[in-house]
Amino acid sequence: MKIFTVAAGLESRLLKATEQIFCEKGAMRVDNVMIRDTHPAGWLPVSQILAQSSNICSAKIGLSLGGERLYQAFRDFGFGQKSGAPVPGESAGRLRPRGRPWVQVETASASFGQGISVTNLQMAMATAAIANGGELMEPLLIKKVTTAAGEVVRDSAPRVRRRVVSQRVARHLAEMLVAVTEGHGTGTEAAVAGHRVAGKTATAQKAEPRTGRYSLDNYVASFTGFVPAQDPKVVISVTIDEPRVNHAGGSVAAPVFRNISEYVLRTFGIAPTGTKQVKLKTLARRADPAHTTHALLADARGEFAHIQEVVDGSKVASGEVKIPNLTGKPMRYSMHQLLEKGLKPQVEGSGLVVRQEPPPGSVVKKGAAVQLTFRPAT
Repeated sequence: MKIFTVAAGLESRLLKATEQIFCEKGAMRVDNVMIRDTHPAGWLPVSQILAQSSNICSAKIGLSLGGERLYQAFRDFGFGQKSGAPVPGESAGRLRPRGRPWVQVETASASFGQGISVTNLQMAMATAAIANGGELMEPLLIKKVTTAAGEVVRDSAPRVRRRVVSQRVARHLAEMLVAVTEGHGTGTEAAVAGHRVAGKTATAQKAEPRTGRYSLDNYVASFTGFVPAQDPKVVISVTIDEPRVNHAGGSVAAPVFRNISEYVLRTFGIAPTGTKQVKLKTLARRADPAHTTHALLADARGEFAHIQEVVDGSKVASGEVKIPNLTGKPMRYSMHQLLEKGLKPQVEGSGLVVRQEPPPGSVVKKGAAVQLTFRPAT
Protein backbone atom coordinates (compact mmCIF):
# COMPACT_ATOMS: atom_id res chain seq x y z
CA MET A 1 0.00 0.00 0.00
CA LYS A 2 3.03 2.27 0.19
CA ILE A 3 2.67 2.99 -3.55
CA PHE A 4 -0.80 4.43 -3.15
CA THR A 5 0.02 6.36 0.02
CA VAL A 6 2.90 8.07 -1.82
CA ALA A 7 0.57 8.64 -4.80
CA ALA A 8 -1.98 10.36 -2.56
CA GLY A 9 0.74 12.52 -1.00
CA LEU A 10 2.04 13.63 -4.41
CA GLU A 11 -1.45 14.21 -5.80
CA SER A 12 -2.45 16.26 -2.73
CA ARG A 13 0.78 18.28 -3.17
CA LEU A 14 1.88 17.43 0.35
CA LEU A 15 5.05 16.07 -1.22
CA LYS A 16 7.56 16.84 -3.93
CA ALA A 17 9.54 14.04 -5.52
CA THR A 18 12.77 15.79 -4.47
CA GLU A 19 11.67 16.30 -0.84
CA GLN A 20 13.42 14.42 1.97
CA ILE A 21 11.75 12.76 4.96
CA PHE A 22 13.45 11.80 8.20
CA CYS A 23 13.00 8.06 8.74
CA GLU A 24 13.84 8.12 12.46
CA LYS A 25 16.77 5.75 11.79
CA GLY A 26 14.58 2.66 11.70
CA ALA A 27 12.04 3.01 14.54
CA MET A 28 9.15 5.38 15.32
CA ARG A 29 6.47 5.23 18.03
CA VAL A 30 2.87 6.07 17.12
CA ASP A 31 0.50 5.97 20.10
CA ASN A 32 1.50 2.79 21.90
CA VAL A 33 2.86 0.99 18.80
CA MET A 34 6.46 0.91 17.53
CA ILE A 35 6.82 1.07 13.73
CA ARG A 36 10.09 -0.28 12.33
CA ASP A 37 11.92 -0.38 9.00
CA THR A 38 13.68 -3.49 7.73
CA HIS A 39 16.22 -1.22 6.01
CA PRO A 40 16.86 1.60 8.54
CA ALA A 41 17.71 5.01 7.09
CA GLY A 42 18.08 8.58 8.29
CA TRP A 43 16.96 11.16 5.77
CA LEU A 44 15.38 9.57 2.68
CA PRO A 45 14.28 11.32 -0.55
CA VAL A 46 10.64 10.73 -1.48
CA SER A 47 11.93 9.16 -4.70
CA GLN A 48 13.62 6.40 -2.65
CA ILE A 49 10.80 5.59 -0.20
CA LEU A 50 9.46 2.79 -2.40
CA ALA A 51 12.91 1.50 -3.37
CA GLN A 52 13.83 1.14 0.32
CA SER A 53 10.26 0.09 1.30
CA SER A 54 10.20 2.44 4.28
CA ASN A 55 7.26 1.86 6.65
CA ILE A 56 8.17 4.94 8.66
CA CYS A 57 8.24 7.36 5.73
CA SER A 58 4.96 5.91 4.39
CA ALA A 59 3.40 6.32 7.84
CA LYS A 60 4.55 9.95 8.02
CA ILE A 61 2.95 10.66 4.63
CA GLY A 62 -0.29 8.97 5.74
CA LEU A 63 -0.37 10.93 8.99
CA SER A 64 0.19 14.16 7.03
CA LEU A 65 -2.74 13.29 4.76
CA GLY A 66 -4.98 12.33 7.69
CA GLY A 67 -7.27 9.32 7.95
CA GLU A 68 -10.08 10.84 5.85
CA ARG A 69 -7.94 11.69 2.82
CA LEU A 70 -5.95 8.46 3.01
CA TYR A 71 -9.17 6.45 3.15
CA GLN A 72 -10.53 8.28 0.10
CA ALA A 73 -7.29 7.68 -1.83
CA PHE A 74 -7.52 3.94 -1.15
CA ARG A 75 -11.17 3.92 -2.25
CA ASP A 76 -10.28 5.82 -5.43
CA PHE A 77 -7.75 3.11 -6.31
CA GLY A 78 -10.47 0.47 -5.82
CA PHE A 79 -9.65 -0.97 -2.39
CA GLY A 80 -12.41 -1.96 0.05
CA GLN A 81 -14.88 -2.62 -2.77
CA LYS A 82 -15.50 -5.34 -5.33
CA SER A 83 -13.76 -4.84 -8.67
CA GLY A 84 -16.88 -5.41 -10.75
CA ALA A 85 -15.38 -8.40 -12.56
CA PRO A 86 -18.13 -10.92 -13.51
CA VAL A 87 -16.99 -13.67 -11.14
CA PRO A 88 -18.92 -15.21 -8.24
CA GLY A 89 -17.69 -14.99 -4.67
CA GLU A 90 -15.28 -12.10 -5.19
CA SER A 91 -14.05 -10.47 -1.98
CA ALA A 92 -14.07 -6.71 -1.47
CA GLY A 93 -11.06 -6.98 0.82
CA ARG A 94 -11.03 -5.17 4.14
CA LEU A 95 -10.73 -1.43 4.66
CA ARG A 96 -11.64 0.13 7.98
CA PRO A 97 -15.06 1.82 7.79
CA ARG A 98 -15.28 5.52 7.15
CA GLY A 99 -18.09 5.92 9.68
CA ARG A 100 -15.71 6.62 12.56
CA PRO A 101 -12.47 8.63 12.65
CA TRP A 102 -9.26 6.63 12.36
CA VAL A 103 -6.94 6.91 15.32
CA GLN A 104 -3.33 7.82 14.53
CA VAL A 105 -1.96 4.30 14.71
CA GLU A 106 -4.66 3.06 12.30
CA THR A 107 -3.78 5.76 9.78
CA ALA A 108 -0.05 5.10 10.14
CA SER A 109 -0.32 1.31 9.81
CA ALA A 110 -2.75 1.49 6.88
CA SER A 111 -0.21 3.67 5.07
CA PHE A 112 2.11 0.70 4.65
CA GLY A 113 -0.54 -2.03 4.44
CA GLN A 114 -1.29 -3.29 7.96
CA GLY A 115 -4.84 -3.46 9.27
CA ILE A 116 -6.32 -3.79 5.78
CA SER A 117 -6.54 -6.60 3.23
CA VAL A 118 -6.68 -6.54 -0.57
CA THR A 119 -7.10 -9.09 -3.36
CA ASN A 120 -4.62 -9.84 -6.11
CA LEU A 121 -7.03 -8.41 -8.69
CA GLN A 122 -7.37 -5.17 -6.71
CA MET A 123 -3.57 -4.83 -6.58
CA ALA A 124 -3.26 -5.49 -10.31
CA MET A 125 -5.99 -2.96 -11.15
CA ALA A 126 -4.54 -0.26 -8.89
CA THR A 127 -1.03 -0.77 -10.29
CA ALA A 128 -2.44 -0.73 -13.82
CA ALA A 129 -3.91 2.70 -13.03
CA ILE A 130 -0.35 3.97 -12.59
CA ALA A 131 0.79 2.19 -15.77
CA ASN A 132 -2.17 3.75 -17.62
CA GLY A 133 -1.16 7.28 -16.68
CA GLY A 134 -3.49 7.59 -13.70
CA GLU A 135 -6.70 6.04 -15.05
CA LEU A 136 -8.41 3.12 -13.28
CA MET A 137 -9.87 0.72 -15.87
CA GLU A 138 -12.85 -1.62 -15.70
CA PRO A 139 -11.67 -5.24 -15.44
CA LEU A 140 -12.36 -7.44 -18.49
CA LEU A 141 -12.17 -11.23 -18.35
CA ILE A 142 -13.31 -11.93 -21.93
CA LYS A 143 -12.32 -9.51 -24.67
CA LYS A 144 -14.24 -11.04 -27.57
CA VAL A 145 -16.68 -13.88 -28.28
CA THR A 146 -17.07 -15.19 -31.85
CA THR A 147 -19.00 -17.97 -33.55
CA ALA A 148 -17.31 -20.82 -35.42
CA ALA A 149 -17.87 -18.80 -38.61
CA GLY A 150 -15.99 -15.83 -37.18
CA GLU A 151 -19.04 -13.67 -36.49
CA VAL A 152 -18.52 -11.41 -33.46
CA VAL A 153 -21.09 -12.10 -30.75
CA ARG A 154 -19.60 -9.79 -28.13
CA ASP A 155 -16.71 -7.35 -28.27
CA SER A 156 -15.71 -5.64 -25.03
CA ALA A 157 -13.81 -2.39 -25.35
CA PRO A 158 -11.57 -1.02 -22.58
CA ARG A 159 -13.43 1.46 -20.39
CA VAL A 160 -12.09 3.99 -17.92
CA ARG A 161 -13.77 3.89 -14.53
CA ARG A 162 -12.22 7.12 -13.21
CA ARG A 163 -9.03 9.12 -13.07
CA VAL A 164 -7.22 8.45 -9.80
CA VAL A 165 -4.10 10.61 -10.13
CA SER A 166 -2.76 13.02 -12.73
CA GLN A 167 -0.45 11.89 -15.53
CA ARG A 168 2.37 13.84 -13.86
CA VAL A 169 2.00 11.92 -10.60
CA ALA A 170 1.68 8.61 -12.47
CA ARG A 171 4.97 9.33 -14.29
CA HIS A 172 6.72 10.17 -11.01
CA LEU A 173 5.43 6.95 -9.45
CA ALA A 174 6.52 4.85 -12.43
CA GLU A 175 10.08 6.15 -12.05
CA MET A 176 10.00 5.48 -8.30
CA LEU A 177 8.85 1.93 -9.00
CA VAL A 178 11.69 1.40 -11.48
CA ALA A 179 14.09 2.31 -8.66
CA VAL A 180 12.68 -0.67 -6.71
CA THR A 181 14.12 -3.09 -9.29
CA GLU A 182 17.45 -1.34 -9.82
CA GLY A 183 20.52 -0.51 -7.74
CA HIS A 184 19.90 -1.19 -4.05
CA GLY A 185 16.10 -1.53 -4.35
CA THR A 186 14.25 -4.34 -2.62
CA GLY A 187 12.98 -5.85 -5.91
CA THR A 188 16.14 -6.35 -7.98
CA GLU A 189 15.23 -10.04 -8.43
CA ALA A 190 12.31 -8.87 -10.62
CA ALA A 191 14.62 -7.14 -13.12
CA VAL A 192 14.36 -8.39 -16.73
CA ALA A 193 17.47 -8.12 -18.92
CA GLY A 194 17.08 -5.44 -21.58
CA HIS A 195 13.86 -3.96 -20.13
CA ARG A 196 13.00 -1.41 -17.44
CA VAL A 197 10.70 -2.96 -14.84
CA ALA A 198 8.44 -0.95 -12.50
CA GLY A 199 7.09 -2.72 -9.44
CA LYS A 200 6.90 -3.09 -5.69
CA THR A 201 7.71 -5.81 -3.22
CA ALA A 202 5.46 -6.58 -0.26
CA THR A 203 5.88 -8.79 2.80
CA ALA A 204 2.76 -8.99 4.95
CA GLN A 205 2.29 -10.73 8.29
CA LYS A 206 -0.83 -12.86 8.43
CA ALA A 207 -3.28 -12.49 11.30
CA GLU A 208 -3.79 -15.49 13.56
CA PRO A 209 -7.54 -16.36 13.55
CA ARG A 210 -7.37 -17.65 17.13
CA THR A 211 -5.67 -14.68 18.77
CA GLY A 212 -6.33 -11.83 16.31
CA ARG A 213 -2.63 -10.93 16.52
CA TYR A 214 -0.10 -10.87 13.71
CA SER A 215 1.76 -14.14 13.24
CA LEU A 216 5.53 -14.29 13.70
CA ASP A 217 5.80 -17.29 11.34
CA ASN A 218 3.22 -16.94 8.58
CA TYR A 219 3.54 -14.32 5.83
CA VAL A 220 2.21 -13.41 2.40
CA ALA A 221 4.97 -12.43 -0.03
CA SER A 222 4.11 -10.53 -3.20
CA PHE A 223 5.42 -8.51 -6.09
CA THR A 224 3.24 -6.41 -8.40
CA GLY A 225 4.54 -4.43 -11.34
CA PHE A 226 4.48 -3.62 -15.05
CA VAL A 227 6.84 -3.97 -17.99
CA PRO A 228 8.26 -2.33 -20.05
CA ALA A 229 8.11 0.60 -17.64
CA GLN A 230 8.36 3.28 -20.33
CA ASP A 231 5.62 1.72 -22.50
CA PRO A 232 3.65 -0.72 -20.32
CA LYS A 233 2.20 -3.79 -22.03
CA VAL A 234 1.36 -6.00 -19.08
CA VAL A 235 0.75 -5.77 -15.33
CA ILE A 236 1.60 -8.88 -13.31
CA SER A 237 0.73 -9.49 -9.66
CA VAL A 238 2.37 -12.46 -7.92
CA THR A 239 1.29 -13.55 -4.43
CA ILE A 240 2.79 -16.48 -2.52
CA ASP A 241 0.95 -17.61 0.59
CA GLU A 242 3.05 -18.70 3.56
CA PRO A 243 6.44 -19.22 1.88
CA ARG A 244 8.77 -21.26 4.08
CA VAL A 245 12.38 -20.85 2.96
CA ASN A 246 12.27 -17.04 2.82
CA HIS A 247 9.22 -14.84 3.43
CA ALA A 248 10.40 -11.57 1.78
CA GLY A 249 8.51 -10.54 -1.34
CA GLY A 250 11.73 -9.43 -3.04
CA SER A 251 13.29 -12.87 -2.59
CA VAL A 252 10.26 -15.12 -3.16
CA ALA A 253 7.73 -13.38 -5.43
CA ALA A 254 10.03 -11.13 -7.50
CA PRO A 255 11.82 -14.03 -9.31
CA VAL A 256 8.42 -15.48 -10.28
CA PHE A 257 7.44 -12.07 -11.67
CA ARG A 258 10.67 -12.02 -13.70
CA ASN A 259 10.07 -15.48 -15.19
CA ILE A 260 6.48 -14.63 -16.16
CA SER A 261 7.57 -11.29 -17.63
CA GLU A 262 10.26 -12.91 -19.78
CA TYR A 263 7.74 -15.39 -21.16
CA VAL A 264 5.09 -12.70 -21.85
CA LEU A 265 7.58 -10.37 -23.56
CA ARG A 266 8.81 -13.19 -25.80
CA THR A 267 5.22 -14.15 -26.63
CA PHE A 268 4.38 -10.54 -27.53
CA GLY A 269 7.55 -10.30 -29.61
CA ILE A 270 8.87 -7.35 -27.58
CA ALA A 271 12.65 -7.24 -28.03
CA PRO A 272 14.98 -5.98 -25.30
CA THR A 273 15.66 -2.25 -25.64
CA GLY A 274 18.58 -1.44 -27.90
CA THR A 275 19.06 -5.01 -29.16
CA LYS A 276 18.48 -6.62 -32.55
CA GLN A 277 18.82 -10.08 -33.98
CA VAL A 278 22.26 -10.80 -35.47
CA LYS A 279 23.39 -13.75 -37.61
CA LEU A 280 25.60 -16.22 -35.79
CA LYS A 281 28.40 -15.88 -38.37
CA THR A 282 28.26 -12.07 -38.02
CA LEU A 283 28.47 -12.36 -34.24
CA ALA A 284 31.49 -14.64 -34.53
CA ARG A 285 33.19 -12.32 -37.03
CA ARG A 286 32.73 -9.26 -34.83
CA ALA A 287 33.87 -10.98 -31.64
CA ASP A 288 37.64 -11.02 -31.25
CA PRO A 289 39.57 -12.58 -29.57
CA ALA A 290 38.15 -16.10 -29.38
CA HIS A 291 37.32 -16.00 -25.66
CA THR A 292 35.01 -13.01 -26.30
CA THR A 293 33.10 -15.08 -28.86
CA HIS A 294 32.75 -17.86 -26.35
CA ALA A 295 31.48 -15.45 -23.67
CA LEU A 296 28.91 -13.91 -26.02
CA LEU A 297 27.62 -17.29 -27.16
CA ALA A 298 27.45 -18.55 -23.57
CA ASP A 299 25.44 -15.48 -22.62
CA ALA A 300 23.10 -16.04 -25.56
CA ARG A 301 22.59 -19.67 -24.55
CA GLY A 302 21.88 -18.65 -20.95
CA GLU A 303 19.32 -16.02 -21.89
CA PHE A 304 17.56 -17.61 -24.84
CA ALA A 305 18.43 -21.33 -24.41
CA HIS A 306 19.31 -21.47 -28.12
CA ILE A 307 21.24 -19.85 -30.95
CA GLN A 308 19.19 -19.67 -34.15
CA GLU A 309 20.78 -18.48 -37.37
CA VAL A 310 18.61 -16.26 -39.57
CA VAL A 311 19.13 -16.65 -43.31
CA ASP A 312 18.95 -13.64 -45.61
CA GLY A 313 16.65 -15.25 -48.14
CA SER A 314 16.64 -14.26 -51.81
CA LYS A 315 13.64 -12.93 -53.68
CA VAL A 316 10.50 -15.03 -53.42
CA ALA A 317 9.29 -16.48 -56.73
CA SER A 318 5.81 -17.65 -57.57
CA GLY A 319 4.90 -20.77 -55.60
CA GLU A 320 7.55 -20.06 -52.98
CA VAL A 321 7.36 -18.61 -49.47
CA LYS A 322 9.87 -17.24 -46.99
CA ILE A 323 9.94 -19.05 -43.65
CA PRO A 324 9.04 -16.63 -40.80
CA ASN A 325 11.21 -16.25 -37.71
CA LEU A 326 9.28 -18.03 -34.95
CA THR A 327 12.05 -18.04 -32.35
CA GLY A 328 10.59 -17.74 -28.84
CA LYS A 329 6.99 -18.18 -30.03
CA PRO A 330 4.49 -20.66 -28.54
CA MET A 331 3.37 -23.78 -30.42
CA ARG A 332 -0.15 -22.76 -31.37
CA TYR A 333 0.95 -19.41 -32.79
CA SER A 334 3.89 -20.98 -34.69
CA MET A 335 1.80 -23.70 -36.31
CA HIS A 336 -0.83 -21.18 -37.34
CA GLN A 337 1.81 -18.99 -39.02
CA LEU A 338 3.27 -21.88 -40.99
CA LEU A 339 -0.09 -23.31 -42.05
CA GLU A 340 -1.20 -19.86 -43.16
CA LYS A 341 1.81 -19.73 -45.53
CA GLY A 342 1.05 -23.21 -46.89
CA LEU A 343 3.90 -24.94 -45.05
CA LYS A 344 3.77 -28.22 -43.11
CA PRO A 345 4.92 -27.90 -39.49
CA GLN A 346 6.67 -30.86 -37.86
CA VAL A 347 6.91 -30.56 -34.08
CA GLU A 348 9.39 -31.80 -31.51
CA GLY A 349 9.15 -31.00 -27.77
CA SER A 350 6.94 -28.44 -26.04
CA GLY A 351 7.12 -24.83 -24.84
CA LEU A 352 8.64 -22.15 -27.09
CA VAL A 353 10.43 -22.44 -30.44
CA VAL A 354 14.21 -22.70 -30.02
CA ARG A 355 15.15 -23.95 -33.51
CA GLN A 356 13.72 -24.12 -37.02
CA GLU A 357 14.89 -26.24 -39.93
CA PRO A 358 15.17 -24.81 -42.57
CA PRO A 359 16.20 -21.68 -40.65
CA PRO A 360 14.16 -18.45 -40.60
CA GLY A 361 14.43 -16.42 -43.79
CA SER A 362 14.90 -19.48 -46.03
CA VAL A 363 12.88 -19.49 -49.25
CA VAL A 364 11.11 -22.81 -49.88
CA LYS A 365 8.32 -24.13 -52.05
CA LYS A 366 4.79 -24.09 -50.69
CA GLY A 367 3.95 -27.39 -49.06
CA ALA A 368 7.49 -27.87 -47.74
CA ALA A 369 7.97 -29.29 -44.25
CA VAL A 370 9.42 -27.11 -41.49
CA GLN A 371 10.84 -28.79 -38.40
CA LEU A 372 10.14 -26.85 -35.19
CA THR A 373 11.99 -27.70 -31.98
CA PHE A 374 10.37 -26.52 -28.76
CA ARG A 375 11.77 -26.23 -25.24
CA PRO A 376 10.07 -25.17 -21.97
CA ALA A 377 10.18 -21.40 -21.32
CA THR A 378 11.86 -21.81 -17.91
